[in-house]
Amino acid sequence: MMVELWPLFIGSYLSSTLLPGGSEGLLVGYYLLYPERLWLLLGIASIGNTLGGVTSLLIGWKTRGAILRNVKSQKYQKVATWLGNYGSPILLFSWLPIVGDPLCLVAGWSSVAIFPAIVFIWIGKTLRYAAVLWVIA
Repeated sequence: MMVELWPLFIGSYLSSTLLPGGSEGLLVGYYLLYPERLWLLLGIASIGNTLGGVTSLLIGWKTRGAILRNVKSQKYQKVATWLGNYGSPILLFSWLPIVGDPLCLVAGWSSVAIFPAIVFIWIGKTLRYAAVLWVIA
């Protein structure tokens, strides 16, 4: 990977964890600099953002025992019910602002199957970036 594209990967990764940030602006900026690298930019941003979501998922999965003993909130129960009803496909919405990152965390707490969860996170995040690039291209 070219050195100048590392910030896109890192920014996409960090913005997909519980840290605040938006990677769409970064992707648009890189596209304006390198329009001939559209597919490479889409791939780098998607992989970084997916890995950030997977990090949240795995943190949730690793901490689920301690969290479930202490969390009694209605919001958690509502999301857990959605995950129970819809399973991993609900993670297609992990790209949504505000709710997407915690959704990955709660999915880990709810012990969804890891591989399908990763696939749905990747699909959702890639489609979001593809839509952003389609709008500006």
